[in-house]
Amino acid sequence: MYQNHTIVKSCTTTIILSLLFEFNDTFFVTQQKIAFNIYDNKESSTSKNVACNSSLCEQQTQCSSSSGGTCPYQVEYLSENTSTTGFLVEDVLHLITDNDDQTQHANPLITFG
Repeated sequence: MYQNHTIVKSCTTTIILSLLFEFNDTFFVTQQKIAFNIYDNKESSTSKNVACNSSLCEQQTQCSSSSGGTCPYQVEYLSENTSTTGFLVEDVLHLITDNDDQTQHANPLITFG
């Protein structure tokens, strides 16, 4: 199990996770509330904008002086007239394993918009 240990000073959203499992031909359902912080790149000390000249930037032709050299993105969804646009951000996701034997840290660099 991985846990996110990034501390963000912003609002949170809560989801309810329902699990179904079987034991001795009997089915059980359990529910657990999980609170997630909403990411705010201005509150992160490791956040960086992805530059237009980055190999991660697939829309380099859409870069303009108004973007400040930051790579834009646009995703159009299958639902009619729905899309999202913005700028790509790169940040470190701080993860640790929840293992009784040995704690291991992983800090992958992720890119998202």
